[in-house]
Amino acid sequence: MDQKIEQYQDPKLKTILYAAFDAFAKYGFKRTSMADIAEGAGMSRAALYMHFKNKDDIFRSMIEAYYAQSCADVAEALSRGGAIRDQLKAGFYAQSGEAFKALLDSPHGAEIIDVKSAARDVVKEGNQALKRVYADWLAVQSDCGRVNFQAISDDPAQVAGVMLKALEGLKSDVPTYDDYSERCDLLAKVFGQALSTS
Repeated sequence: MDQKIEQYQDPKLKTILYAAFDAFAKYGFKRTSMADIAEGAGMSRAALYMHFKNKDDIFRSMIEAYYAQSCADVAEALSRGGAIRDQLKAGFYAQSGEAFKALLDSPHGAEIIDVKSAARDVVKEGNQALKRVYADWLAVQSDCGRVNFQAISDDPAQVAGVMLKALEGLKSDVPTYDDYSERCDLLAKVFGQALSTS
């Protein structure tokens, strides 16, 4: 994922992806045109087509960039220390990020969340990468005697997968960001309580 983070640090590419996200949030995925994205990015449509073949291609790249950054942010948040539930809470918030807040605040949030199914392979790969981040953290915390994931499963990746599915379920009815945040807090407490050895 580090290589993908570096790829998406290209200023022109970042500008396009931010412009696309803004356009999708403002108009919805279906109503957004390549012209809308080009205008938001401050370039011509012809220049935009030099980078992406269509808005589906842009959307897939947005999701890929989100997961690459999210994996790095979650790993950093989990490494900060503190109580297990606080580390999990920090990881969950890092995974969501500001983009998710903007998505839930958008009147087109439900449509955009639904469109992710068009990039199912990218989402699957991104979720696998996130699962590895959480599983690695659980293994390290277990080695330090801070968590006992074996109380749930012998496989930290399986526990991490359940956490990710639970997080995904928190947004299934497209709540407000405040509702989602409350749910994340509660989920961190539940898993923190279940995993913590102290």
